[in-house]
Parts: sequence; structure tokens; C-alpha cells
Amino acid sequence: GVGSHSTEKSSHRPLVNIWLPTAFLTGKGADVHHVYQVYIRIANEEWNVYRRYSDFLKLHQLLCKQDSAVSAFKFPPKKKVGKKVWLL
Repeated sequence: GVGSHSTEKSSHRPLVNIWLPTAFLTGKGADVHHVYQVYIRIANEEWNVYRRYSDFLKLHQLLCKQDSAVSAFKFPPKKKVGKKVWLL
């Protein structure tokens, strides 16, 4: 029936996919910084969101305050690779 077809379809592809396909430099002068592309797909909807390292750090800190279990996951530090700073 329709229910079994939906189950088969969802078992072949995860409902939620999130990854960071790229990072790039933006800004001018003293405000040059990396921006990370976050690709999100939920079922058939897709979004691209662009955030700085500091945005991820603020989110992590907020989540730690709301749920102590999040504190068990250490937030990755900024790391320099040559003259570039990456979230690794």
C-alpha cells in the first residue's frame, strides 16, 4: 500500500543531511574572515546557510547552557593552515 511505499523510499535515503561543503574568505581589511557553507537537506527541502566560526561557537555555548549533555562534546578550536584559519 501507500504506507509501505513511503517506508521503502525513506529507508533508502536519510531524511536529514547536513554537511559543510566549503569555506571561503570574505570581508575587507581587518574584517577578512572565513564563512562556512552549511548545506541542509530535510526530505525534499534544501537550504544553504553561511556562518562564521564565531556563530558556531555562540550556538555551541548556548546549547551547553540549555543541555549539559552538549558540554561532553568539545568544540573544535580554530586552526591555522598557512595564513588561513579553519574550523577542523
